[in-house]
Amino acid sequence: MVARIIFFLAMAAAATPCSGQLMRRESGSRKGASALQAVLQELLGEVASQRLFAIEASVRPTYEAFPKNAMGQIPSHEIFAAIVRAYFLKEHGWLLKGLEPPSMVPVVTAVPQAAVLREKAPKLAQALQSLLAADRGLSLSDVVGTVAALEHLLLGESTELLRSAYALNERSVVERLDQDGLHEVLRSYILLFRQGLPRNLTDVSLHQQMKARAEHAEDWEELFKFEAEAVALDGRESDHSFDEAAQIVSGMTLRFGKWQNSECVQMKDSLMALGSTSSGRVPLEVFHSEKKHASYQFTESAEYLQRAGALDEAANGTKQVLVANYLLGRSNCIASSEYYSVCCLSECEALTSELEQKVQAPVWPAQRLLSLVSQTPSSSVIAPRELPAALAQDLEAIAARYDGAVPLHSADFKHFLHGAFPNECPLPTATESAAEEAERTTATEWLARQEECTRIPDWHPAKWEEADTLVRV
Repeated sequence: MVARIIFFLAMAAAATPCSGQLMRRESGSRKGASALQAVLQELLGEVASQRLFAIEASVRPTYEAFPKNAMGQIPSHEIFAAIVRAYFLKEHGWLLKGLEPPSMVPVVTAVPQAAVLREKAPKLAQALQSLLAADRGLSLSDVVGTVAALEHLLLGESTELLRSAYALNERSVVERLDQDGLHEVLRSYILLFRQGLPRNLTDVSLHQQMKARAEHAEDWEELFKFEAEAVALDGRESDHSFDEAAQIVSGMTLRFGKWQNSECVQMKDSLMALGSTSSGRVPLEVFHSEKKHASYQFTESAEYLQRAGALDEAANGTKQVLVANYLLGRSNCIASSEYYSVCCLSECEALTSELEQKVQAPVWPAQRLLSLVSQTPSSSVIAPRELPAALAQDLEAIAARYDGAVPLHSADFKHFLHGAFPNECPLPTATESAAEEAERTTATEWLARQEECTRIPDWHPAKWEEADTLVRV
């Protein structure tokens, strides 16, 4: 397995731009990178090679589209963090603790600050910190390996929660489970996972009560189907060992974000029906007057919405909720663990990734980029279409500020994407805009170098006092 990982990392590194020239220039100057690769190889010894290649396929377009240093590698921890955040939000809807976006935290965060790295893999956190401090940049293999290691560590947390699910069903991890026993344990796991923190992992009676109540909840049938499909995908009809059950749980955990996102889609549809589809905004009073739905209710205060960057306040005092910003807010995260929360998938990251795949460069001429955006559909936009003249003028103005080309990862372009996809792409907050101001300098430097050579469930015990028939809020 280690040999396969080494082969993968070598292939990823060889695929970076100008790799033939860079390999000679890098010899003798990548001790920090070698230390990082050594730690990654140790951590990734149990990761299947197909998982590594899947991560590489997702990360590569974003990596290629960011500015590079003279060695052809991403130059800063801000870019590194943006790529890692984008992967987890796009693929799993995971918001990693310690690696929140600028819109959620007042200080700039870096990948080595992720809680799971600090506590579960301090050697990896230190290797990354040292490499970033050396200011030599990170290769594609560095980034892909780090993402794979993070994912692996987070899945390890799921395995520990599975042990608790065994105990709460009074089963031993050394025994093999028949199909009925397996289903009972996995249903306990998914309930614990969705319950979030804090969890009681020792009271068997309380857990069984919670489980019985869950079977009468409105979404239990869908949860049951999700768990049953995970077992069916496994394909084994014989009794299951703990390790085999853990493999099923890993698959469930990886797929859960996309599965639960259907609720986010329903919320989005409701919000779009309340406001203006073309603006991606809902009047605050209309937002608050909307009736309670089976799975959600729009009860967030104006203060919360303002802090979350989801409230647009006009000069005349009119307040409107930004649909895309609201959906990506913390209040719509449905499950949490010690190290991450499961939130709505970022549609904008998926759209950006599609553009990155086509452009494969940090900057692009305004007219060509306008054409690409006009050809790109979203869940609420039909393509091809003709974008409003005002948006085209905005893009030209951005290019004029950046020496004739538009930086794909600047706050200015994110403002443009919000205008083009108001229901999918959030409006950048003031904090984000300030954090990304450095992109202008980075993009200019890149251009110069080219001349030479990124909810509480209804069955939760905390809800039991609210009503006999619980409704998830």
